[in-house]
Amino acid sequence: SPTGGNVYHERLVVALSELGIGGRIVRVGAGWPDGTAADRGRLVAALRDHPVTLVDGIVAGNAPLELAAAPGRIGVLVHLPLADEQGLSPDRARSYRASERAALAVADVVLCPSRRVALELAKSYDRANAIVAEPGVDLAPVAAGSTPPHLLWLGAVTATKNPLRFVEALSELTDLDWTAALVGAERDPAVGAQVRRAMTALEGRVMVTGALVAAELEREWVRTDLLVSTSVVETYGLVVAEALAHGIPAVVPAGTGAVEALGEVDGLPPGRAADPAELVPELRRWLSDPGRRRRWRERALRRRSTLPSWAATARVVRDALLIRDDPPGG
Repeated sequence: SPTGGNVYHERLVVALSELGIGGRIVRVGAGWPDGTAADRGRLVAALRDHPVTLVDGIVAGNAPLELAAAPGRIGVLVHLPLADEQGLSPDRARSYRASERAALAVADVVLCPSRRVALELAKSYDRANAIVAEPGVDLAPVAAGSTPPHLLWLGAVTATKNPLRFVEALSELTDLDWTAALVGAERDPAVGAQVRRAMTALEGRVMVTGALVAAELEREWVRTDLLVSTSVVETYGLVVAEALAHGIPAVVPAGTGAVEALGEVDGLPPGRAADPAELVPELRRWLSDPGRRRRWRERALRRRSTLPSWAATARVVRDALLIRDDPPGG
């Protein structure tokens, strides 16, 4: 599915190949993080058959024994610590935290997408040397935008991504002129049902599309004026970087890794980091003030030129995973 983590994996493999590093994605089943016996067998085979392996944290975090038995060099890429997923029971969260701590302890190298995650891994998992491999982004055509302004929410429909907060905020802004779209695969039916119930008050003003990819997603980007992220937990927010690659500003959740993706231009962000209680007034100010919309857009266009590339991400990963056999000075 078109998640930020899967986009990261696919673009990383391409960028590594452009650096002369052969690599491929090995799929080890759909049952993770719990992993069926068949899934674990696929993981063991993949670890056995490759001298260097980078394992997604969703898999690695609950497979410390499989990682410990691997003969090759193992890296773990933690997009989101398992216990940080919303909706887990306390017992399950504790179990995931213990297994992930054990898995990270046996990994040769740990990578993550942001400084915020690196700090969490040091604090909660005793892994003090996690390497930040910030996601890259491909520059895209600058969005034309719409009249009235068009707001976009993009992500998986889950409790962690919190689309309900977006819909609830829009329900308090019906006196203003706007259009909006909620784009993403419904991975949690209960959350999807909550969103649909909340949308009855909006009288069809929000378009719900499901997952979009390729040309369909690009058409949505072209008409967008503001990205709104409402994640409860966000380790980086590749979608924020993708918005900026189109010259689109964003409102992101304060205190999350998405603030790193938003960045700054001359000390000011191309958008705003807002707590949940601040979302409605922040959107109201943006919708009501053409000057604010223009300034955010200008900063987003300038931030666009400073976004990291996938080549830079690949170089960090390469240097972390590969051990040179040359003697000192060789």
